[in-house]
Amino acid sequence: SVAGGALWAVAGDRLVRVSPRTGKAEKVIGLPGGYSTSMAASSSGSFLIVSVANSGGGGSMQRRDPVSGALLASRATVGVTAATIGGITGAGVWAAQPTGMQGFIQRYRTTTLAPVAGTAVEGSNAIDVVVANGLAWVLKAGPEENAGYCANPVTGKKLAAIPLPRPAQDYVIGIWGRDVYYAAPDGSDGFYLKRVAVPAACRVG
Repeated sequence: SVAGGALWAVAGDRLVRVSPRTGKAEKVIGLPGGYSTSMAASSSGSFLIVSVANSGGGGSMQRRDPVSGALLASRATVGVTAATIGGITGAGVWAAQPTGMQGFIQRYRTTTLAPVAGTAVEGSNAIDVVVANGLAWVLKAGPEENAGYCANPVTGKKLAAIPLPRPAQDYVIGIWGRDVYYAAPDGSDGFYLKRVAVPAACRVG
């Protein structure tokens, strides 16, 4: 993630500030007990959110200084892995949390990391959320993990479904511009990379 004029990388028990010019580590910050991690920065580079958990899933979501990496705010998380940071939009950060039998996504305030009431969506451990094109995209929602849709980035309210040909099998890889890219099984052990148009209701600006 790019924030504070540098490239930040995270893995296991380390958060590393990397020079975008030389590619060399400028600073290494320890994340005690870290086993699984996730991270995202705001498009302005002013917010850096890091998620870390130990091998049992206990950990925290953290707001870090985008220049120094210093810890500014933290909220405990309890799952089977670190919460997956889906992205930052406005004053909120979206994240997905697998808990073992089920999972959920929710929006949190970027400053305090407090959850925003009314934004949680429950599903299986595979449920995910990605911020793209100014919206929140909820993936693999529902009891059969076959629902995907774009949502209001503040409220999480569904705007339109992603028109995947086989939603129970196809898997969204990412959203870029006016296209949704997804992986479709090829009938053996591989996948095809395909795309469908972003629904009109999911287009902003």
